[in-house]
Amino acid sequence: MDIVFVTITSAAIITVASINAYLAIRQSNDTERGSLPGKGKNIIEANYSSGAGGGGHSKTYTIPQDPQDYAKCFIPKRKK
Repeated sequence: MDIVFVTITSAAIITVASINAYLAIRQSNDTERGSLPGKGKNIIEANYSSGAGGGGHSKTYTIPQDPQDYAKCFIPKRKK
């Protein structure tokens, strides 16, 4: 292959990918993931099944919607 062709093609691919990434970031402001801050809690259920034999694990997590309450969850219980 000709080195000029490879260079031009690579530059074109990088340019198109960069423009696509830029546009995707700019348009994702309205469709961000997560939940809005507020009162109450989100409930998350995590289930694990080991397959044959029926073993597994199930856990339910309650996550506060308020960012300050969420941050307080990471403080050890013995700290005030």
